[in-house]
Amino acid sequence: MMITLKQMRYALAVEHQRHFGRAANDCFVTQPALSQQITLLEEHLGWAIFERTGKTVLPTPRGKLFLKDIKRISGLTTELEEQFARNPNQMQMTITMGLIPTVAPYLLPTLLPALVTQMDPLRFFASERTTDDLIGAVKSGECDFGILATDVNDERLVQTQLFADPFVLATPPTSNIVGPVDLSQVEREQMLLLSEGHCLRDQTVDACRLGADLGQKTFAATSLSTIVELVANGLGMTLLPAISLRREGQGNRLNLISLKQPGAGRVISMVWRRSSPLSSVFQDIAEIVSTIGRQTLVEENELPSKQHKVPAAKRAP
Repeated sequence: MMITLKQMRYALAVEHQRHFGRAANDCFVTQPALSQQITLLEEHLGWAIFERTGKTVLPTPRGKLFLKDIKRISGLTTELEEQFARNPNQMQMTITMGLIPTVAPYLLPTLLPALVTQMDPLRFFASERTTDDLIGAVKSGECDFGILATDVNDERLVQTQLFADPFVLATPPTSNIVGPVDLSQVEREQMLLLSEGHCLRDQTVDACRLGADLGQKTFAATSLSTIVELVANGLGMTLLPAISLRREGQGNRLNLISLKQPGAGRVISMVWRRSSPLSSVFQDIAEIVSTIGRQTLVEENELPSKQHKVPAAKRAP
C-alpha cells in the first residue's frame, strides 16, 4: 500500500477540526469513508496518528511530526495543481518551432520578438530545417510546430495556411529584361537553384518548367543568399519569394521583375500534430505569424517594370 494524497488530506482535515464528523463534512465524504481511510493509513504506518478521546481527536506525538510533513507535501501539490490547471498560454513553458531556410531568416527577426511579447509567459526555441526534416521533427515531437511552404497531406498533422508568398524574377542589374515577364520565355540554362531538399527548388523547377533541362550548367546552393550574390554578379537569374526581398533586394544589386499572370508563388503554412493538446495555443500563434508574414512581404504590384527599390520594412504591432 502507498500513502495517498486523499489520505493525507483527510488526516489534515481531522487535525484541523479535531473531529471526524466535521472533517468528513469539510472533505465532502461520509464519516465512515473518512474514518476507514484514516484507519488504513494508521495500519500502514504501524502506529496511531490520532488519539481518540471520545468527542475530541488529538494528534499523537508521532502524529504531530507526520502531520507537519504531510502539510508541506499537500502545500506543494496544491501549488502544482494551481500552476498546471491554468490555460496553456498562461504557463511558462518552451515551445519549439522549425522553419524552412527560405522563410526563417526573413520572418524570425520580427516574429520572435512579437511572439515573446504577445504570448508571454511562453518561451520559444526556433531551428532551421529542410522540409522533410521539419515534417519528421513535428511528427516525432522534436518540434511542436513547423512553418513551411509545402502541402503535407498527412492525417496526423493539422495544417493551416498563413499567407501567400508570390515570386519575382531576379536578374543582374545590367539585365535588359523588363516585366512583367513570361516564365516560359526565360533562359532555362541561366536559372540558379537551391540544392535538393529545399522546397523552393522544386517550386522554381515547376514554375519555370525546367524538368529535363536541369544539367551541369545549373548551380545548386544551400543558401538563398548565395544565389543572390551570384545573380548580383551576373552569373545567372533566379526566382525570389516576396518575403525575402526586403533583405535580399537591398542596395539595388538586383533587377527585380514582376511575373506575367498567373505568375508563380507559394503558400506559407503552419503544421502541428493533431494529437497535441496545445491546438488553441498554436491557433493563436498562427494568427501572429500570419500578420507578421504579410507585413514582411514586398507585393508584386510594388515592383516597377524595370528595377525596384525595396521600401523600408513595416513594424509589427
